Amino acid sequence: VSQAQRAGVKRLFLDVIYDGATEPHEDSALATAIAKAAPSMPVTLVARERVGTKDGSAVNGRPMPMLREHASLASVSLRYNYQAAVWQLPFAGISEGQVYPSFSAAMAQKSGPSSTQYRVDYSLDPTTVRTFSAVDFLNGKVQDEHLAGKTVIFGADSDELGDRYWVPGKGRMAGAMVHTIGAETLQHGNPADLGWIPALLLAITLGLGSLLGWQGRRRALSLAGLVLLFLVLPTPLEAHLIFVDVTPALCFLAILCSRLSYVRWRDRGLVNSGSGLPNLEALRGLGDSTKSALIAARIHNYAEIASTIKDNEDAELARQIVARLTAGGTIEVYQGDDGVF
Repeated sequence: VSQAQRAGVKRLFLDVIYDGATEPHEDSALATAIAKAAPSMPVTLVARERVGTKDGSAVNGRPMPMLREHASLASVSLRYNYQAAVWQLPFAGISEGQVYPSFSAAMAQKSGPSSTQYRVDYSLDPTTVRTFSAVDFLNGKVQDEHLAGKTVIFGADSDELGDRYWVPGKGRMAGAMVHTIGAETLQHGNPADLGWIPALLLAITLGLGSLLGWQGRRRALSLAGLVLLFLVLPTPLEAHLIFVDVTPALCFLAILCSRLSYVRWRDRGLVNSGSGLPNLEALRGLGDSTKSALIAARIHNYAEIASTIKDNEDAELARQIVARLTAGGTIEVYQGDDGVF
């Protein structure tokens, strides 16, 4: 604490638990150093949530009164998943019934309710955060210009102490680094986490729209474009601190595309590729399963007519012919070659 003050550190955060007494003269020395530093270099200590012990009692989660008299308190509590990965950090935590800002929020000088968490922007590169060994710092091997005017956080980086977490895409890092990346995230703005529901609803809407609005190759291209959209969408959004989970949306599109691919494989050779109508092979496949009357019609000069239109207008030509043959009824129409329906 004293060396950080002499180096001109702006603010000092100690990610170390000081919630119990040690040797009286050592506790007094630390309290004195914090008091002397307070006017020019505010010191922040850990206030953690109560931790239950085996007999059901609770331990004091805050530093001793003599230590916190001239220091501010902040919470280091965070949630991690089965990988020990931290995706979100809280704005605040509770210790002994009192609400304290989280370390990241205090470092960024931002505030928020204790019930609210924000997504950490892991596109920030941890290697751009300057780090030093505590031993080098205590031995005076760290130059003052690297510390002057900076916010400094002091914390352990050890698996044995249980204060390392998985940083997505970067590997295991100290809890102090997670708080630092969180503080940098808040420095850039207030992140908004939209969750997975908006992306899924958008995928359902656009996917069903493609089914109803397009046929054949256009439908396939539109669905491929949707998959690409949801793969790329998080990049520009997260650049503006808007986080959205696209995994459920991509799963829906994958199921939809798989189903359409199966139907196309099943109907291969049974559908006219130009119009999408079932062909005469499909009609033969019915066998004796229908008692309906069979009517054959041939459009005169069909080849000449078809040669005057664009390739992508075959389906519209067939649709117009079918509309006239069925006259609005529910007749099933099959298409053969050379204008036979």
